[in-house]
Amino acid sequence: KFIPLVPKWAILKYTKPKDFVLDPFAGSGTTIVEAVLLQRNALGVEFDKLSQLLCKTKPANLSTRQ
Repeated sequence: KFIPLVPKWAILKYTKPKDFVLDPFAGSGTTIVEAVLLQRNALGVEFDKLSQLLCKTKPANLSTRQ
């Protein structure tokens, strides 16, 4: 499991709001979630079917967390 502080730090350091964040190994979608929470557009690429499912469902819960 990837701790959110790492992608959050990188997103804040290297991007501005409304920029695009690409995660070529999306895994569980942590970077995608952090990007969306920081008002960035995000695109994740993942080969593993279970990880793809996680990436689809994890960001769907953002509206309840904000």
